[in-house]
Amino acid sequence: LFQTELFFIGTVKYSVVASVMAGYDTLEIGILLSVHTKFQGFGYGQKLMQKIENVLADIDCCKLYMAVLIANEAVLGLYSNLTYTTDDVVSLGKS
Repeated sequence: LFQTELFFIGTVKYSVVASVMAGYDTLEIGILLSVHTKFQGFGYGQKLMQKIENVLADIDCCKLYMAVLIANEAVLGLYSNLTYTTDDVVSLGKS
């Protein structure tokens, strides 16, 4: 179920350069943030994350999570700057 109230975009001159969306089901929340490579490092990701965090706080969401590849140091740095910490969990996948 797509929740339009949990979807935001960042634009430059009418072009979408970043987006964030969340899925919330009262038990957990998943967040997907994307910033075009040419626009990374300019604060778009930080601003969109702050926006989605504020909206989620307004609906009493108390735990946020996302998956980040361990080798993606730039993204891990962004989330660290936003005061996210790593959780002691194991991510499982199947292909």
